Amino acid sequence: MAKRFFLLHIDLVKGNHDILSDTWYHDANIKLHEWELLIDGFCFRHEDKRYKKNELPNLKYTFTGHVHPSITLKGKGRQSLKFPCFYFAKEHCILPAFSRFTGSFKVQPEKGEPVFAISGDELMQVN
Repeated sequence: MAKRFFLLHIDLVKGNHDILSDTWYHDANIKLHEWELLIDGFCFRHEDKRYKKNELPNLKYTFTGHVHPSITLKGKGRQSLKFPCFYFAKEHCILPAFSRFTGSFKVQPEKGEPVFAISGDELMQVN
Protein backbone atom coordinates (compact mmCIF):
# COMPACT_ATOMS: atom_id res chain seq x y z
CA MET A 1 0.00 0.00 0.00
CA ALA A 2 2.67 2.53 0.99
CA LYS A 3 4.62 1.92 -2.21
CA ARG A 4 2.06 3.66 -4.43
CA PHE A 5 3.07 7.06 -3.00
CA PHE A 6 6.78 6.49 -3.46
CA LEU A 7 7.26 8.92 -6.38
CA LEU A 8 5.64 11.84 -4.53
CA HIS A 9 7.63 14.22 -2.34
CA ILE A 10 5.63 14.40 0.88
CA ASP A 11 6.57 16.09 4.15
CA LEU A 12 4.32 15.29 7.11
CA VAL A 13 4.18 17.20 10.38
CA LYS A 14 2.83 14.45 12.62
CA GLY A 15 -0.34 15.01 14.56
CA ASN A 16 -2.45 13.05 16.98
CA HIS A 17 -4.30 11.21 14.19
CA ASP A 18 -1.11 10.07 12.42
CA ILE A 19 -0.96 6.69 14.10
CA LEU A 20 0.85 4.54 11.54
CA SER A 21 4.30 3.34 12.42
CA ASP A 22 7.27 5.47 11.38
CA THR A 23 8.35 2.51 9.23
CA TRP A 24 5.19 2.82 7.11
CA TYR A 25 5.92 6.51 6.41
CA HIS A 26 9.56 5.73 5.68
CA ASP A 27 8.59 2.95 3.24
CA ALA A 28 6.18 5.37 1.53
CA ASN A 29 8.99 7.93 1.14
CA ILE A 30 7.19 10.38 3.46
CA LYS A 31 9.54 12.60 5.45
CA LEU A 32 8.34 12.98 9.04
CA HIS A 33 8.59 16.10 11.16
CA GLU A 34 7.67 15.67 14.81
CA TRP A 35 6.81 19.26 15.72
CA GLU A 36 7.08 21.69 12.80
CA LEU A 37 8.46 22.33 9.36
CA LEU A 38 9.90 25.73 8.37
CA ILE A 39 10.25 26.49 4.64
CA ASP A 40 11.29 29.94 3.44
CA GLY A 41 9.52 31.78 6.24
CA PHE A 42 6.40 29.58 6.20
CA CYS A 43 5.74 27.50 9.30
CA PHE A 44 3.77 24.25 9.23
CA ARG A 45 2.63 22.87 12.60
CA HIS A 46 0.01 20.43 13.78
CA GLU A 47 -1.20 22.65 16.62
CA ASP A 48 -1.62 26.41 16.68
CA LYS A 49 1.31 27.60 18.76
CA ARG A 50 2.37 30.62 16.74
CA TYR A 51 5.68 32.40 17.15
CA LYS A 52 5.89 35.97 18.30
CA LYS A 53 7.48 38.25 15.70
CA ASN A 54 10.67 38.65 17.78
CA GLU A 55 11.10 34.84 18.10
CA LEU A 56 11.17 34.23 14.36
CA PRO A 57 11.49 37.60 12.58
CA ASN A 58 11.45 36.08 9.05
CA LEU A 59 8.14 34.28 9.60
CA LYS A 60 5.66 35.06 6.82
CA TYR A 61 2.69 32.80 7.57
CA THR A 62 1.74 29.75 9.66
CA PHE A 63 -0.33 26.71 8.61
CA THR A 64 -1.90 24.47 11.27
CA GLY A 65 -4.49 21.72 11.48
CA HIS A 66 -5.46 20.09 14.78
CA VAL A 67 -8.81 21.84 15.43
CA HIS A 68 -10.48 20.66 12.16
CA PRO A 69 -12.20 23.91 11.11
CA SER A 70 -15.77 23.97 9.85
CA ILE A 71 -18.21 26.60 8.67
CA THR A 72 -21.99 26.46 9.03
CA LEU A 73 -24.13 27.87 6.22
CA LYS A 74 -27.71 28.80 7.08
CA GLY A 75 -30.69 29.05 4.77
CA LYS A 76 -33.66 31.42 4.91
CA GLY A 77 -35.56 28.92 7.04
CA ARG A 78 -34.08 26.96 9.92
CA GLN A 79 -32.00 24.73 7.69
CA SER A 80 -28.22 24.67 8.02
CA LEU A 81 -25.30 22.67 6.68
CA LYS A 82 -21.85 22.29 8.21
CA PHE A 83 -18.79 21.87 6.00
CA PRO A 84 -15.09 21.30 6.68
CA CYS A 85 -13.15 24.33 5.48
CA PHE A 86 -9.87 26.10 4.88
CA TYR A 87 -9.73 29.20 7.10
CA PHE A 88 -7.28 31.97 6.13
CA ALA A 89 -6.73 34.51 8.91
CA LYS A 90 -4.29 37.41 8.58
CA GLU A 91 -1.23 35.58 9.95
CA HIS A 92 -2.24 31.91 9.81
CA CYS A 93 -4.30 29.29 8.00
CA ILE A 94 -6.13 26.40 9.63
CA LEU A 95 -6.31 23.38 7.34
CA PRO A 96 -9.33 21.04 7.31
CA ALA A 97 -9.54 17.41 8.30
CA PHE A 98 -10.53 14.95 5.61
CA SER A 99 -12.10 12.36 7.88
CA ARG A 100 -15.62 11.56 8.94
CA PHE A 101 -14.32 10.38 12.31
CA THR A 102 -13.02 13.70 13.66
CA GLY A 103 -14.91 16.51 15.32
CA SER A 104 -14.72 20.08 14.15
CA PHE A 105 -14.25 23.62 15.38
CA LYS A 106 -16.71 26.23 14.10
CA VAL A 107 -14.71 29.15 12.72
CA GLN A 108 -16.01 32.68 12.99
CA PRO A 109 -14.01 34.64 10.43
CA GLU A 110 -13.37 38.34 10.75
CA LYS A 111 -14.28 40.60 7.84
CA GLY A 112 -11.91 39.98 4.93
CA GLU A 113 -10.73 36.55 6.14
CA PRO A 114 -11.39 34.03 3.36
CA VAL A 115 -13.04 30.71 4.13
CA PHE A 116 -13.30 27.93 1.57
CA ALA A 117 -15.88 25.21 2.31
CA ILE A 118 -15.41 21.66 1.03
CA SER A 119 -18.37 19.69 -0.27
CA GLY A 120 -17.52 16.40 -1.95
CA ASP A 121 -14.95 17.30 -4.60
CA GLU A 122 -16.04 20.97 -4.71
CA LEU A 123 -14.34 23.95 -3.06
CA MET A 124 -16.37 27.14 -2.61
CA GLN A 125 -15.56 30.49 -1.06
CA VAL A 126 -18.29 31.30 1.45
CA ASN A 127 -17.60 34.86 2.58
